Amino acid sequence: MYAGDDRMTPDSVSKLIADIYDGVLEPALWTKALREFVTLSGGRFAFFAIIDSSAGTLPASSVAGPETSRLDDALNVHRELVPIDPGLPYALARPQGGVFRFSDTSRAWTEEPQAWREFIRHDLGSGDYHSRFSAERDGVSLVLALHTPAAQKVMTPEQEALHAIIFDHFQRASRLAFRLPDLSHARRPMILVDRQGLILGASPAGEVILSDNDGLTVAQGRLRATGPANDQTLQTLIRQACSGGFNRGAEQYCAISRPTGARSHILRLGPMPLPDLGMKGAAYRCLVEILGAEGAGALTPDQLRTLFGLTLREAEIAALLAAAFNDLRSVAAHLSMSHETARVHIRSIFSKVGVTNQVELVRALAQLQ
Repeated sequence: MYAGDDRMTPDSVSKLIADIYDGVLEPALWTKALREFVTLSGGRFAFFAIIDSSAGTLPASSVAGPETSRLDDALNVHRELVPIDPGLPYALARPQGGVFRFSDTSRAWTEEPQAWREFIRHDLGSGDYHSRFSAERDGVSLVLALHTPAAQKVMTPEQEALHAIIFDHFQRASRLAFRLPDLSHARRPMILVDRQGLILGASPAGEVILSDNDGLTVAQGRLRATGPANDQTLQTLIRQACSGGFNRGAEQYCAISRPTGARSHILRLGPMPLPDLGMKGAAYRCLVEILGAEGAGALTPDQLRTLFGLTLREAEIAALLAAAFNDLRSVAAHLSMSHETARVHIRSIFSKVGVTNQVELVRALAQLQ
């Protein structure tokens, strides 16, 4: 343990570890535990983060240390310097996990070693640091780094031993928080993927659809759609979901046509945020639900809006024509609008859906439900 610090006792370490596990449900306790780790170790601060190995990025990270250390400002600078952070490529090259030591920094891991050393010394005010990172699981690795004060150029064996103990519990608690949802009992067809489309889990009904290879398929463990246009749309929406990039609510829809001529798959894609554990930033996975499977009900106006870019009123008209009404006058009367107004809306609907008349519209919508 840290030499000369009488605060390091079995009770203090046990309480720290308990706070780490309690922090899975209460992030404030997680941050408190990391600050206590810094205090007990005699370090300057601790840096913790998520590594998304599929994207090669740090989607979420934070620091724990003295409030007066201006670490937040330094962390903002760090986000800009991630491309020259030697610890990131070092960790990505070791999916089994390991330890990165600042003293081992070399041109093998960054093209600008001196710029990185200057940043560590001057912006972060650190003398030395070690980064421990976990084995990759589900495309995610976890990092905990301990930095020493600027005057301490080498980490002590006692500090490194405490770091190892706390990191072991850190990664166990994190895995509890980051565990994937169990889709084995889900009745609806659902597929969980990461940013690169790597399939992390699927419900039994989802597995059946994937095995059909009709519209949706699996290539090298990744969810793909048949046809370049379909696949480009699907991959774009997956990336947006995994970056929290949907601008029109928390989910998005797309239609995936099927080579057999069966009705199209309607996919609802929703972002699944990982627990923040007090971190800044956000990390996501994408849950894909297949709505257009056999036995699915009629499409809702909201689904039609996102599929074709319809206005709310246009979507209401399209949904009624697809589900219950045979003529536009009946739809207009049901919605308390004039027939002429309904005609204006239907022309816009034809243009957006890519059809020329009402028969084609109903046929096209029938393929989606």
